[in-house]
Amino acid sequence: QRGAEETSQLPIRVVPIEDGSYEVIDGFKRLQGWREQGWTLIPVVVEPPGDSVEHKRMLLLANSPPRTITAADEARVVCSLASDEGLSRAAIARRLGRKPQWVARRVDLGTHLSALAEDKLAQGAIGPTLAHALCALAAKDQDALLAAIEGAGLSLREALTLICAYRVADEPDRRQLLRAPLGVVRQ
Repeated sequence: QRGAEETSQLPIRVVPIEDGSYEVIDGFKRLQGWREQGWTLIPVVVEPPGDSVEHKRMLLLANSPPRTITAADEARVVCSLASDEGLSRAAIARRLGRKPQWVARRVDLGTHLSALAEDKLAQGAIGPTLAHALCALAAKDQDALLAAIEGAGLSLREALTLICAYRVADEPDRRQLLRAPLGVVRQ
């Protein structure tokens, strides 16, 4: 395992694209840091050219060993493969070496989360299991539940219990669940 200090000087990985420029597939944070420091020459490793689908697959692979990519990042790439590249979910699963259910969950995360939930997922404040459970609800409900979960300091199991209860509750019961979630999740 390399420490942050050791990896900060590694070159970024790029692939050539059709317009003659290069696309970064690994080292986004290093590139940003060097730019902020005013660097104009940045060390790179040029990978063999491929189509944009292959570039996105390489991006996921490059960032997966020591988990530097979040479920939100994965969702963005999967949604891009579907919308920009026109790949079916089955084709995405084959190209990424993942199960179709994983692809479906990442599509849900990329298309059904509120902006707040997406930010919390990207920052690691919530995990993909909780985020996926929120996908079944409207954005305003997701945000209200996230506030209640955080305010009550709920565990993952308790948060999932609250979301399940909220989904089946009527409006007055939903308001009560948001005001006092502990009464339901710690019975």
